[in-house]
Amino acid sequence: HALVSRVWPALAHYPSLMRGKRLLHESLERPLPDAIINHPKQGFTLPFDRWMTGALAPLVRDGLQRLAAGGWIAADAPDRVWRDWQRGISHWSRPWGLSVLGHFLAADA
Repeated sequence: HALVSRVWPALAHYPSLMRGKRLLHESLERPLPDAIINHPKQGFTLPFDRWMTGALAPLVRDGLQRLAAGGWIAADAPDRVWRDWQRGISHWSRPWGLSVLGHFLAADA
């Protein structure tokens, strides 16, 4: 934030630097290939699906259980939500989002 607060106001005087990726690619020591510079922007998704099958599984399951323990969802919902995601019936964002909510509500209590 310190860098942005110092640099951003000055950039307003140079709108051409903000077009495309000019500010980024012109600051590099070695030039980037045109295919990269002219490639349209695209989104990306972090691999939560893969992470939730491993290291994140206990955290997500715990968050779901916290929601149930607090009475926010039915007692059988944590297992159902988890099972639906594992079977491909629901997207990873469903158990993840509910888990984050469970941790948030438990911390607020």
